[in-house]
Amino acid sequence: MMTMIEMAAAAVGGMDSLKARPPLILYSEPLSPLVHTEMGLSKALLCCEYGIPFIYIASPMMGASSPATLEGTLVQAVAESLAGLVIFQRKHPGTKFIFGGDASVLDMRTSIFSYGSPELNAINAALADMAHFYELPFFCIAGSTDSKVLDAQAGLEYALSIYDATLNGCNIIHDCGYLEFGSTSSFESVLFADEAIALVKSMLRPLRFTDATVPLALIDQIGPGGHFLLEEHTLGNFKRVFWFPRFLDRRRFEEWQRAGGQDLRMALNQKARQIMAKHQPCALSAQAREQIDTLVTKHRPDV
Repeated sequence: MMTMIEMAAAAVGGMDSLKARPPLILYSEPLSPLVHTEMGLSKALLCCEYGIPFIYIASPMMGASSPATLEGTLVQAVAESLAGLVIFQRKHPGTKFIFGGDASVLDMRTSIFSYGSPELNAINAALADMAHFYELPFFCIAGSTDSKVLDAQAGLEYALSIYDATLNGCNIIHDCGYLEFGSTSSFESVLFADEAIALVKSMLRPLRFTDATVPLALIDQIGPGGHFLLEEHTLGNFKRVFWFPRFLDRRRFEEWQRAGGQDLRMALNQKARQIMAKHQPCALSAQAREQIDTLVTKHRPDV
């Protein structure tokens, strides 16, 4: 963990720069039920020293590592996360602690930890209420599916969970683009989740009632049976107000067919390949690369 912190500091210009604006964040967990592991605590305690924000959340499995009820699992998950908060605040008051949870059911038919279950979304909503009550930043998972491929099941589970997490006021939504209950992912599924996020953000934009958004004089001028298609007001607003999908297809069937008849998964695959081919990562300075190479060479894994 310390090697990672030193590498990040080298990349941003030194430890003072890292502490002022950390470029990394830690994800750590207790071990349900009610165990705080040496590894989980030691990494978070190190973050306390260097001002690095970290997530410390419970990940109980209903019916296995927590009670087989929503209420019991919620209480246990809150207790596990808040116990960590007490430990870390004792280490460094005001430490950058992020509350939340990653709780779902043990599917009794398949023995998987389900990422697409309604129980996961219900517990997310309850944990969000607790986070807002405690005035703590909130982490949850969404945009994930138990499906193995991008299909109708994936679309349903991605969209509902992202919508639910956004309504709950989740500050960090994790796992977007996961497939097969978190076992794998794909470039296509990440783009698919990003499309769902953009759609939900558009749906939840606040309404603002002004003379510009409610043009009463224009409505009166057009009158019954008229249309707004040729108006300057339409031209000045539709690009700003309307949401245009990048991957969801709205073309008529004949036009879509003439263009090759790609389904959504094919279109996402093509776009993913284009992104990977064109991507050019920002280069580090020669000094930063040399420091990082030295750290990697000297590093020895924890025993």
